[in-house]
Amino acid sequence: MSNEQKSSSKTLFLIRHGQSLANRDYDESSAYRDAGLTEQGIAQARALQKELDALQLDLVVVSPLTRALQTCQNALPPSYSGPILVLSEIAEICSSYYSCGQKRNVIQPKFPDTFDWTNIPMDGIWWWQYDQKRQSETDGYTRERMQKFRNFIQERPEQRIAVFAHGDYLYEFQEGKRSYPANCQVTAYKI
Repeated sequence: MSNEQKSSSKTLFLIRHGQSLANRDYDESSAYRDAGLTEQGIAQARALQKELDALQLDLVVVSPLTRALQTCQNALPPSYSGPILVLSEIAEICSSYYSCGQKRNVIQPKFPDTFDWTNIPMDGIWWWQYDQKRQSETDGYTRERMQKFRNFIQERPEQRIAVFAHGDYLYEFQEGKRSYPANCQVTAYKI
């Protein structure tokens, strides 16, 4: 199979998380570190269930940040029984405290056992350390994460994949060729 055939053989359904507390309050300070969803954000996620059910998904991948995990938890239809993989490669591009994560041993117990955390170190720091470096994630680091994710997807057998992630990440992943995604917007993307 040629690279061209491989690249068009899978469809990613890129989904930005629902409205978070930081989105609502326009605040990305340390008080909003890894902020969760608002009630509106939960409702936005639940409203996706029928749409996602119709997509006949083979695989779900989700960022380990709370807002993406909560969106996934509320958006997936009860009929979905495939794998749900938590991947740090699709976490938000870190430019503030808001996108600093939590260690797996802290966040994993807050979510269903159906989420597969094997790709996240138990007690390690998997996010860009904005909280220590006081500078945004570098472009090179972001490109490396995105390439690692593309490679991961190409190696998977599944064809129809939901990706629960973040606005800046998804915009850059699509190389700025599409408009910035709204909360809980689903965008089909061939890879």
